[in-house]
Amino acid sequence: MNDRFSVSLGQGIEGPVSLSKEARDVHTHVIGLSRQGKSYFLEHLIRQDIEQGAGVCVIDPHGELYGHMVAWCAANDMHRRRRIHLINPAAGKWSVGFNPLAHDDAFVDARVGAMIEACQKVWEDTESTGHKTLAKLLKMVFTTLAYHQLSVQEAALLTSLQYVDTRKRLVEATGDQALIDSWGELDGLKTQDFVQRFEAVNNRLFDLTRNPGVSSMMAQTEDVIDFKTCMDRGDIILVNLAHRGRIPPSVSQTVGALITADLFHSAQCRDIEKAKQRPFYCYIDECGDYLNETIVKGLDQTAKFGLHYVLSHQRLSQLGARRDDPIRNGVMGGAQSKIVFLQDDADTTSEVGDLLFGKDYDLERPKEVLIKPTVIGYSREWLEAEGAAVGTFSGSSSGFMSGEGLGLSLAQVQGAAAVDFSSESSGQSESYSSGNSSIRSNSRHEALIPILEDMPGGVYSLDEEKHKGMIQIRLLKKRQAFAYRADDRKAHQFVTADLLPAAPTFEQLDDFYAVIEAREKSAKPVAEVELAAAKRREQLLIGRKDKDLGTDDFFG
Repeated sequence: MNDRFSVSLGQGIEGPVSLSKEARDVHTHVIGLSRQGKSYFLEHLIRQDIEQGAGVCVIDPHGELYGHMVAWCAANDMHRRRRIHLINPAAGKWSVGFNPLAHDDAFVDARVGAMIEACQKVWEDTESTGHKTLAKLLKMVFTTLAYHQLSVQEAALLTSLQYVDTRKRLVEATGDQALIDSWGELDGLKTQDFVQRFEAVNNRLFDLTRNPGVSSMMAQTEDVIDFKTCMDRGDIILVNLAHRGRIPPSVSQTVGALITADLFHSAQCRDIEKAKQRPFYCYIDECGDYLNETIVKGLDQTAKFGLHYVLSHQRLSQLGARRDDPIRNGVMGGAQSKIVFLQDDADTTSEVGDLLFGKDYDLERPKEVLIKPTVIGYSREWLEAEGAAVGTFSGSSSGFMSGEGLGLSLAQVQGAAAVDFSSESSGQSESYSSGNSSIRSNSRHEALIPILEDMPGGVYSLDEEKHKGMIQIRLLKKRQAFAYRADDRKAHQFVTADLLPAAPTFEQLDDFYAVIEAREKSAKPVAEVELAAAKRREQLLIGRKDKDLGTDDFFG
């Protein structure tokens, strides 16, 4: 490999297998069962990207890959050569600020839209009705907060009847008449109706803002992480979303979806020419938990802005139950380079097998066991026959005969007497004969002679050809995979490279965290974040008149 930002995949039958920058530009899709070497394979790619100077973001829902990359960066002093950001909501003492609403730019509507879609991505499984209403209410809340560069921590000031005056002041200060009118429509609602209208919003945002780790991260409004700047500089962003009992799974997933959406939006704000010189690779494990329709539909566009995804998961059903599901279809078509590890799911092996081996399907391939001589035609020929027969014969015979006679003769002669007599005879004969004979014949006639050729009694059907491809995927061993490269559209089998685990010393780890904390402006002590949020809330409530919610008001 000579071109920069290409990566080595492993060793193939005919030599090393690699993935060119051009093949990576159109995104990479990694799929395979767990414990088959996917995580180590991703780590192998990430190390190469960092060593080549590419910007990298790793979103890890399990924490293992995150831990490996922290160890490797520490052992190789990457923190002294590159800017590294550690987003780890469960860390405890320090928190990196992440707040898409706090950016002062002209893309408020786009950022708000991205946040809404990310939230609905996670909430849709449990909120089967009222999506349009929920989206409208979220837009009203997020847009108001974004105008003032606040955080979701202050959402309760807008959705609770306790803070009517505060809400009105914040809404009117936006100067957005459409937004003001939308909130005005709710002012006439009875208490019970207002509470019911915002019940779903409050429940979801309550889970998001009440968790200490997530709250301290999303409650920040100053010096929050700016993904566009990170991409332009080529920074390293490591995101650990493993909840480990500290963060509810749905909250962890929501944070991941929000980060993924903000990365996507931030990429589209980059200068195209600069993006070409500084590609940024975003690795997302269990990507089905975080992707939304806007992202997968825009994969072609993000490549233009220098954001290139490496999307990893186990089965296609995690992206959608049907082939025409928007996210599943978008990933299969948009991430054009594929890495396929062992798979036992029929649906996945069928669709992926079609991609890997489809062009090799041969519906005229004969079934060997059914090949036999078959008449394919006749030829006219004159046939000549010649015959000869030779014979000999011989024979002999013999005979014997004998006889005896007795007689009486009477003569009447005067005085004469009668006379009697007898006779006897015998004879013998012999004979011998022999001979030779010969016969010769000739004939000539026209005949039709059959023409024979070995022909199959049947050919493989499409289903049988597909099955052959599926079997190849199911027979892969651990660390074996197929690479389908976008630049040559061929399947290459390979074995992933050996990867030595990083083993930093305690001193190296201490130095790693100390340098990052000192350099990271967006990282603050959790206690400091909580104090700042409390002061900001107090300032927002100055001059408010709390609405006294009596029992009669609440129940209408």
